Amino acid sequence: MAIDQLPDGRWKVDVEPIKGKRFRKTFKTKGEAQRFDASCRGKVVEIPDWSPRPKDLRTLDALAKRLRNPQGAKLDPQTYAQDRRLRAEAGITPKTLNNELGYIRAVFNELRGLGQIDYANPLEQEQIADLLTAIREGCDNPHVEPIVLLCLATGARWSEAEGLAPSRLRNGTVTYSKTKSSKVRTVPIQPELEAFIHDHWKRHGQFTGAITSFRRALSRSGIVLPKG
Repeated sequence: MAIDQLPDGRWKVDVEPIKGKRFRKTFKTKGEAQRFDASCRGKVVEIPDWSPRPKDLRTLDALAKRLRNPQGAKLDPQTYAQDRRLRAEAGITPKTLNNELGYIRAVFNELRGLGQIDYANPLEQEQIADLLTAIREGCDNPHVEPIVLLCLATGARWSEAEGLAPSRLRNGTVTYSKTKSSKVRTVPIQPELEAFIHDHWKRHGQFTGAITSFRRALSRSGIVLPKG
């Protein structure tokens, strides 16, 4: 078995997706172990010479200090928006600010996916609900919703998600090959989303151009995006 629980409660992954390519790593939670297992299986298929990167130990100290070290559950969009406004006025580029927002959203999403927190992502849930309502109530293109859900779940650009082939969604992972950096990227997703998209493809076929319909939905939602 690829994933086993150790006597101390940790979870050990010992996976050999193809002969001669074996990966071993230990995690605190079963969810982390499952994600690593799925990632290894997906990446080995796409990139034969791939090997896992070392653990990223960088911290969010600078951001926490600027926000006066709030409790995660008490962080709210208004507090973050104020910090963003001040940094924009200080000359920080929109691209950098958008990247930072994506990183902190991803932290909350990962913690929730691992069962470490039981509250919604404080920086996106309200706007996501508004956007999905606008899509479900007014879009004539059925592909908009699954593409949006893929972008939100994996951090993909619209073109990456829209161009996803069915063969690249399997075993709980999405693999993007036509990326801006030309690098192959594999991302774990929830089983519910994987099933939803496969069902969508059976009913509506592979994704086709949907960006215009998405922009109309975004306008109807009332969400105002910052420059960049």
